[in-house]
Amino acid sequence: TAHDYYLVCENFSLISYEHRFCDFLNKSAAFCDLCLSRTQGRKTGAQAVRRNAVQRTLFHFDKVVFNTPYSQTLLSDTYRLAPEQIEVIEMAMPSEHFHSAHTVQKTNDDDDQNVRPMKVKIPGNFTREKGAFEILEILEMLRDDPIDFHILGREDSSVAARLDAMNHPNVTRERGYRQTELAQLLADGDVSINFSIWPETYMISLSEAWSAGLIPVVSNLGAPAERVTSGVDGVMIDVNDIGKMAEQLRELAYDVKKREAMRETIREKQMFRVDAHVESLRSLYAFLLEAAPAQADLPVEAGRLTFDRQMYADRAPNNVWSDPGVVWDSEFNGA
Repeated sequence: TAHDYYLVCENFSLISYEHRFCDFLNKSAAFCDLCLSRTQGRKTGAQAVRRNAVQRTLFHFDKVVFNTPYSQTLLSDTYRLAPEQIEVIEMAMPSEHFHSAHTVQKTNDDDDQNVRPMKVKIPGNFTREKGAFEILEILEMLRDDPIDFHILGREDSSVAARLDAMNHPNVTRERGYRQTELAQLLADGDVSINFSIWPETYMISLSEAWSAGLIPVVSNLGAPAERVTSGVDGVMIDVNDIGKMAEQLRELAYDVKKREAMRETIREKQMFRVDAHVESLRSLYAFLLEAAPAQADLPVEAGRLTFDRQMYADRAPNNVWSDPGVVWDSEFNGA
């Protein structure tokens, strides 16, 4: 199963040295060399060695499972995958802690002049990759609006320092939570900010926000942008125009009827639950086992399988994919 983008790059979130989505498919190979040199200290050519090794490995896979069409397309545009190798199975939404899911709390919209503060939840880790620095700008812009922000997750030290200095009167911080606590923490919310600046392959926190009846605010990158219909079951913001998030949050804060109409739509959404996910996997493995049943007389060796260049019919120049240097047979001493 393809989670994150380790198959594509050592920087699994595809955040470049510029601290933004690298969009590598529309960049030169030299851009990847420059980025990996600055972020990981790799030599020129290291990415080519890695991609070479992964391509050869993927050739031997019967199936590669993706959670969304977006991640499937990105990986398929990077490597040569045969159509019969591709399987898209949606990620399961863990429902045991959301037994009262879709219980949307009503607000009193009789007097828009005295509207209660809109409650915005920010679940997950509050880190650079999750859009923390962009969200900090929005918090400052909305300091005087009737919006309460509740930051739930762990904070990077640099982010925490900014929050301490900001001393925002409408921000509450949990600094971390257990998964079993999340449903309760989201229960009194109206909106959820799930603004990753990297193209996530699914984003379970989006499903969790929907299950709690919250309106998610997502970026226009990756699977979340594919899953959300902006203005219907969420709000989508271009990562290059974060000021738009302030506009959209302010509109939702004052337009209670619009907010409640969107939450009613979200209430009707059907989440892909664990039992459906398990059944999809069961069907896939049944198909694969029927197509290529195990041979009982084959020896099975215990222990960890080690990949080295001896396993490839087409030789790689080096058994370390981050090293573009050539290793001759006389110098090769194993993986």
